[in-house]
Amino acid sequence: MELGKRYDYAELVYRTRDGHVIKLNIVTNETTVLLENSTFVTFKATKYSVSPDLRFVLLAYDVKQVHKL
Repeated sequence: MELGKRYDYAELVYRTRDGHVIKLNIVTNETTVLLENSTFVTFKATKYSVSPDLRFVLLAYDVKQVHKL
């Protein structure tokens, strides 16, 4: 599980053990699924980043390390 990111004074975005990306309002305790785990499975994504306005998610997949000679 990755560390959560804070987008508002009362909101936290994090990835659950099941692989969903969730927005949690810590005042109301309401949760919203921003991205289902099936998207991670489809693209074999290893990392993600959510835009500050919570409208977009950037997925990293098929990541290969590049070595300099």
